[in-house]
Amino acid sequence: MKKLIRPAIWVSLIAITLAFTAFTLLKNQTKAEAKVYHRDPNTRVAVTTAVVSRRDLAAQQQFTGSFEPVRENRVASEAAGKVVFVGVQEGDVVRAGQVLARLDNEAIQLQIEATEVQLDGVMADVNRYTKLAQSEAVPGVNLEKALIQKRSLEVQLKTLRDQLSRTTLTAPFSGVVTQRFFDLGSVLAPGAQLVQLTDISGLKLTVAVPEKEMLLFRTGQSVQISVDAYPGVDFTGKVRMVGVQADAAHNFPIEVLVQNSQKHPLKAGMFGTLAFQNKAKNSVLALPKSALTGTAKEPRVFVVVDGKSVLRPVVLGAANNDFYEVLSGLQEGDTVVTSGQISLTDGAAVAAN
Repeated sequence: MKKLIRPAIWVSLIAITLAFTAFTLLKNQTKAEAKVYHRDPNTRVAVTTAVVSRRDLAAQQQFTGSFEPVRENRVASEAAGKVVFVGVQEGDVVRAGQVLARLDNEAIQLQIEATEVQLDGVMADVNRYTKLAQSEAVPGVNLEKALIQKRSLEVQLKTLRDQLSRTTLTAPFSGVVTQRFFDLGSVLAPGAQLVQLTDISGLKLTVAVPEKEMLLFRTGQSVQISVDAYPGVDFTGKVRMVGVQADAAHNFPIEVLVQNSQKHPLKAGMFGTLAFQNKAKNSVLALPKSALTGTAKEPRVFVVVDGKSVLRPVVLGAANNDFYEVLSGLQEGDTVVTSGQISLTDGAAVAAN
């Protein structure tokens, strides 16, 4: 009997243990679920709505960017030496070829003088050997050596004169000296920076354009640009570059060149807004931009139907600053949510303000 009872006791203990464990887990789950927030289905979410209607829609796009100099470069020294003349200060407007600085070149000038003296002596030898060789008074090899020496000195002289010219440091293009990195008495090495030269006779405005609007632009196209510093004044720009590679947000760079104006001078760093307007469309179904949710590829809106929100996909067309053209997904008279979408779910009860 003992052999029959003991297994039964073990089975009972295991069953009791499992039952207790299951009870404990169920109790813990009930407590956890009680702590989780559940929206009361009778609670209405406060939202703002608008009615979808027809309107004349001018498909206008605006893109904002900042102006950059058409050219900006840090001019470097091509020679080594001590600065003995400073020709510019920060803020100066300089012309192409204007002297920025001069280096001490006395040693080079002395080498040039010595080489010129040697060249004069060799030229005299060449003239003398030429006459003597014609009368066969000296071997022709003497004339050949003199001509070789003459050529060597001419090359040496040309090299020294080139070195002399490099001791006068000039501006490669016209612009404004925005920074200066040297002073009188500075000892420069080849490649040492002299000044930062900025050319703002023209400026380039770079804007990021979404993939959908990128095809609106082409190289050479004229566009209108407005600047906050000059309200009511429009600047004409020309599209110089249409990007061929998008960034992580699928925006393409569009570069517009704008000639500076004396009456309304532009400066690097100013913000510019490029306005691109398509042909106006009359009486199209218009959706406020604030109603849009989802992604650019899969746009959606919350439509209010019988007091509840219904998430609905839409297909969009042209746009301006405030509205999208609705190609499908909505009908005239539909009520859409324009604010408060972050608290909405499909089917949630809403209270329109």
